[in-house]
Amino acid sequence: MPILVIAIGNGGCNVADTLYDLLPDGSHKFAMIDNDGEELRKHKATSNATLLSGNYAEIEAGMAQLLGGNADNKVTVIVCLGGETGSHLAPVAMRMASKIVTCVKCVVMMPFAFEGISRKARAEAALSKIRECASDVVVIHNDEIFNKYPDLNICDAFRQIDQEVAKTIENDL
Repeated sequence: MPILVIAIGNGGCNVADTLYDLLPDGSHKFAMIDNDGEELRKHKATSNATLLSGNYAEIEAGMAQLLGGNADNKVTVIVCLGGETGSHLAPVAMRMASKIVTCVKCVVMMPFAFEGISRKARAEAALSKIRECASDVVVIHNDEIFNKYPDLNICDAFRQIDQEVAKTIENDL
C-alpha cells in the first residue's frame, strides 16, 4: 500500500516537488495543501496529487475525506512551521490522521533564527501539538544547514533542506 504524503504550506509543497523526482511510481500518493490555490498549482508535484486549498474549514473538510480512504496506509506529513498555514494546519492534519491511521509521521522544518521570535514561538507551539498525536516526529532545524554547509546562500540552503527532508522520507519506503 502506498504511503500518503501530505505536504502542507509552500515549504512542505517544495519538498513534495523534490520527492516527486525521487520516489518510485506507485510508492506514494501526494496531497498538497495551501490556502493559496493559485500558488499551490505552480508546484510540479501537483500533477500527481490531491490538492486542497481555500479557507481552513474547506481544507479541514477535504482532509477528513482524504484521510477516510487511507485507514490502512502510512501517512507522512511534511511542513515548515512558523508560518500561519503550516502552523495551523499541521496539528489539525496530525490529529485527524491519528484518529484514522495507525502510523502517522511528521517531518517538521523549524524556522531560521533570522525569521524572528514570533515565528519561532508559533513553530514551537505547533510542534508541541504535533507531538501529542504523531507516531514519529523528525525535526529539521533549518539553522543547522549552515553548520553543515557554511558557504550556502539562503536559496541554496532551502534547496538543501528540501533534499535532506526528501531523503528522510525516501528512506521510509
